[in-house]
Amino acid sequence: MNHKDILSSWQKQEDHSAYPDPDQISSVVSKENLEKWLIAWLCKKLKMNPSEIDTSKSIMSYGLDSMGAVELERDVQVKFKIEISLSDFFENNSIAELVSIGMEEKV
Repeated sequence: MNHKDILSSWQKQEDHSAYPDPDQISSVVSKENLEKWLIAWLCKKLKMNPSEIDTSKSIMSYGLDSMGAVELERDVQVKFKIEISLSDFFENNSIAELVSIGMEEKV
């Protein structure tokens, strides 16, 4: 790759339309909706593609900082009317584990 190609790749505008929109996912509490929403939220917040998200990997391993975790906790509560504690995000829980925790809160 020459210098021109490198410069060109840096200057390309990122296509944010490729990220799923968490607002388009139903707020009905279900495993499927909660998982899809968490993935979409991470993709939008961290500018990732859904294919880069592994639901068995720690949610914090994607580079979510403490402010992001606070925002995520609040957004889950607002969207689904369930509480997943902030400590659950910091305890290296995966998306799959957070979905299970959220489903327990629903009951």
